[in-house]
Amino acid sequence: MIQQDIEKVLSIILQTRLLLMPQHRIPFTALSVTDLPSSIRDFASLSEPYITDGSVGAGNWARIPWLAVFDSRVTNTARTGYT
Repeated sequence: MIQQDIEKVLSIILQTRLLLMPQHRIPFTALSVTDLPSSIRDFASLSEPYITDGSVGAGNWARIPWLAVFDSRVTNTARTGYT
């Protein structure tokens, strides 16, 4: 499942970056924000305190979409963490 999701993400990134049309962003956003983090969580049998998240950017598209696994005892966002 993870390999399929990653292959989908890479394929859609290429298509979307070439087209840059909003309607093509919707499947990629769902895959990046919901499907792939869920696949990682299931594959690695992650449970509390670990959470998975992904994003294509807030407002504007990020140059590089990201996927992360967070330890919720430290942070639950890519913007904060150890200081």
